[in-house]
Amino acid sequence: MALDHNTKLNFKTFIELLIENSKDDAYSLEELRDESVVLLVAGSDTTAVGICTTILLLSQHTDVQERVYKEIIDVIGDSNKPLQLGDLLKLKYTKAVINESLRLYPPTPFINRYCKEDLKLPSGITIPEGTDVIINIWGIHRNPQHWGEDVNVFNPDRFMSKQIPKAFVPFSYGLRNCIVPPKRHPSA
Repeated sequence: MALDHNTKLNFKTFIELLIENSKDDAYSLEELRDESVVLLVAGSDTTAVGICTTILLLSQHTDVQERVYKEIIDVIGDSNKPLQLGDLLKLKYTKAVINESLRLYPPTPFINRYCKEDLKLPSGITIPEGTDVIINIWGIHRNPQHWGEDVNVFNPDRFMSKQIPKAFVPFSYGLRNCIVPPKRHPSA
C-alpha cells in the first residue's frame, strides 16, 4: 500500500503514549522533553558505538569476518530480494559476533540505579534504601568467573551455545533494561 501526504495513520507517537500512561502522575513539559532527548541521543549513540566497535573487531579478526561473510552469503545469497526478518534470525554467528563485541566493549560501561528498598547482596553486604548504586557493566563482562580465563579475548563462539551467562548485560537487565526514567524522590 502506497502512502501519500493525505493518508491518515492509525498509531500514536511515543510522546502521546508517555502522556497517556503517566495518568495522575503526569510528566511536566520539561520532563517530556528530557525523556525524548534521552531516548533520541542514547539510542543513536549506543547503536553507533556498537556498530563501529563490531566493525573494528571484524577488521582485526579476518577469520571471524570471513565466517560472517560466508554466513550472510549462505542465508541471503547474491539475490536482490529484500532482507526479511526470517533472514536476520538465521544469522546466528553474526549475532554472536555482535554480542561478543557488546560484551567486550559495552556502549554504556556503567549505569546508575536507585535502591527503593534495602538490598542484601550475596556477599552479605546490605545496600540501604535510598542509595544510588553504580553498576560496572565493563567489569561484569570481564569477570573470569562468568566468562572463563580467556575473558579478554574476542571469541564470538562463546555465544554460540544456549548457555549465555546472565552476566551478559550490555544495556542493563530486568524491568528497567536500557534507558531509565529519572527517579522521583518522595520529596519531589
